[in-house]
Amino acid sequence: MILRFLFVLAALGLVSANCFSQNTIKSPAPTPSGSNVALFVLHKIAEVQGGYEVVYPYEGQERPSFAKQLADFEAGDLDVMWTLANRKYEEDYQAIYYPLYYGMFGLRLPIVKNENLHMFRGVKTLNDLKRFKVGQGLGWADTDILQANGLDVVPVTKYPNHFPMLEGERFDYFPRAMHEPWSEVKAWSKYNLTVDPHIVIRYKVGFYFFVKKKDVALIRYLNEGMAKLEENGMHKQIFLADEEVQMAFRNSNLENRIVIDLANPELTKNTPSDDSGLWLDINNLDEWLRGQGGATQE
Repeated sequence: MILRFLFVLAALGLVSANCFSQNTIKSPAPTPSGSNVALFVLHKIAEVQGGYEVVYPYEGQERPSFAKQLADFEAGDLDVMWTLANRKYEEDYQAIYYPLYYGMFGLRLPIVKNENLHMFRGVKTLNDLKRFKVGQGLGWADTDILQANGLDVVPVTKYPNHFPMLEGERFDYFPRAMHEPWSEVKAWSKYNLTVDPHIVIRYKVGFYFFVKKKDVALIRYLNEGMAKLEENGMHKQIFLADEEVQMAFRNSNLENRIVIDLANPELTKNTPSDDSGLWLDINNLDEWLRGQGGATQE
């Protein structure tokens, strides 16, 4: 898996011999199936700036759970991780405040049972949505967001359990980031599931690189690298080249969905909310897609 991923990186010009040195960034492994925007961006930073080589401590192993990766990050076995932001992560670690998916993790499309395809046809407001039970991972950052907005959350201990529990009507829907549900419905095709066509649940949340606060040099390196990738448009190019992101734009039909806005009490003052180029604008999506990336930060 690692070798195949590196071959793709080389083919795309995202890794070169010039970027390798004795300095390394110990990184989580690529996702076997799914989006790898964060990892492509990390390699591009190393390729553009030089001075570091991205390495994989998990090479030759099955990709570990996020909990295992987080423990390894805290122990120093990983130098960087990427995940949804919340107050605890931002307090404990240093976020690199460039949302890697341009806020796409805050655009949620519900997975529902096939026979409930039109369950949300009449939903127009948050109060309407509160009538339904939502399945969400125990301890996930966005679970707190859903609960804070008064939604009836059924906690799920393991990610694979969402799909049989949804089919078994333990809850009514499973909200997924805009780029996720299409491949998930296909991957879990033995269950009777589909993607709702009627609503999009929206809240602002960043999906960032996180580094330990003591790693001052790496923090500076990643911030400088992200600023360069935003300025020259490379971050957005990597994002838009991702197969799952492309699928999201093809299939989501956002212009015909009702937007249900949620507040995010986990949003901190450090969130670059005022930099419109760093966040997908579904009200002006064509204009955003034509842009060349967000403004750089100081």
